[in-house]
Amino acid sequence: MNILKQWFDKTWQRWLKQRFPGQQTVTLDRSNIFIFPTVFGCCYVLLCLLLFLLGTNYQNNLIVLLSMLLISVFLTTLLKCYQNLAGIELTGLERGEHFAQQPLTVYCQLRAKKLRHGFVFNYKNQSQTLLDNINNENKVRVDIGPKSRGNHDLGRLTIASIYPLGLFRAWSHVDLSHQVVVFPNPLPHQAEFVAIEQAGRKDHSSATNLPAGDDFAGLNAFRPGESLKHVAWKRVAQGRGMYTKHFEQQVSEPQWLDLDQIAGNSLEQKLSFLCHIVNDFSHLNVEFGLNLAGKKLAVSSGNNHRLQALTMLANHGGGHD
Repeated sequence: MNILKQWFDKTWQRWLKQRFPGQQTVTLDRSNIFIFPTVFGCCYVLLCLLLFLLGTNYQNNLIVLLSMLLISVFLTTLLKCYQNLAGIELTGLERGEHFAQQPLTVYCQLRAKKLRHGFVFNYKNQSQTLLDNINNENKVRVDIGPKSRGNHDLGRLTIASIYPLGLFRAWSHVDLSHQVVVFPNPLPHQAEFVAIEQAGRKDHSSATNLPAGDDFAGLNAFRPGESLKHVAWKRVAQGRGMYTKHFEQQVSEPQWLDLDQIAGNSLEQKLSFLCHIVNDFSHLNVEFGLNLAGKKLAVSSGNNHRLQALTMLANHGGGHD
């Protein structure tokens, strides 16, 4: 039974991929909307048929007329259910940062020219997100369970509605090309932080003092041409001569983060330690490089450098797709 289910699922996904390829923006129309009666809708049709048979059997025109009226409501609901979904434009938005063992969140932008009602969004085997109305532009948040580190294709987003009477369910499986990179779960470990910091410095001094910082370094005799804003005017007022205040800034040496120098019970734990250190160094604006089993990221700083380092950690060893 499981083999048959897997075969059907693969065949279905292959057909969807060929029929509806991935796009950043998808507009729902008759080419990508499915619609089918719900269980309640099927019971409703059986009731209409039963009333029609009773009316014709007993030659009761009132019951026949009632069955016809109910069938007309059924067909009108079919059209309204389709119209509620048709014309909606979905756009995949930029994703935030995702870490292993933490829930993922993705966002979609919805646009509709008219007011729409009652929608459910979810990825396969994930929790549902309810949206009561879509009017002009709306942003919907879809939650996804935790995933392991690496690159992940989130697959197709299902948008469905049973508006207005619950007789029909209209839905579509859209591929918004949602690719996410899941970084390792950051784990703080002060001992590892110190070990890597010391290893990265090697034979360099721990820090270099540069002029024009924020730390007071002392007083020097005033020289013509120096800025007056740094003059120690209190000493001048006391008649103790004209001196200039000097300040220094302590600049840390660049750090090299090496996977082989991290102690841990497993590769995942080592990567988690490095992930935490990368975030800390970036927060402190410390320049650092990364060495993962021979694959190196040059020394630099800034948020883009941090994201490059985290992506290297996520993809090390192939990640988990």
